[in-house]
Amino acid sequence: CYGFFPYDGKHYGVNNTALPVTYMGQRQSGNGSTQHLGAYDYMTARDLITTTSAQFNFSHLGCVMRLQYTVTEAMSVNSITLKTTGEGFITGATVNVPGQTMKPVEKNTLVTLVTDELRLEKGQTLTAYLMMCPADLSNETLTVRINADDGTFVERQLTGVAFQAGKLYD
Repeated sequence: CYGFFPYDGKHYGVNNTALPVTYMGQRQSGNGSTQHLGAYDYMTARDLITTTSAQFNFSHLGCVMRLQYTVTEAMSVNSITLKTTGEGFITGATVNVPGQTMKPVEKNTLVTLVTDELRLEKGQTLTAYLMMCPADLSNETLTVRINADDGTFVERQLTGVAFQAGKLYD
């Protein structure tokens, strides 16, 4: 017996064991909010059914990147982008539910987290969360760009890591 979360009725069916997932279109409402992650926190489970019950132990297929930055002046953030010049981020995949594996089908060198009404005062710390598909980016440099409503931006570079399923990265 197999399970997949989040549930999507259009993929429901005993014979449908290859489910499409995407990490594009994430939108964070409020500083430090994790509410949006649930829609992208893909999980699978498998178990044997006994005569009376089944117990599913779900495993996370993705990982979470937490980005924090203390602003040096007041700003209204409208989006945060991550860019890589290497292989790129896996933004679309097909999940093989019985095997509990993801097969990449789409990569992008740029991913964007849109923010809603995110106003920060000087000295406040911006905290943003982005759900990602695991990938080995340990040989890459990631550029994080915080985009403000007035057209200004702040860029910082990070050293990539081998992102693993079920982990949180700062």
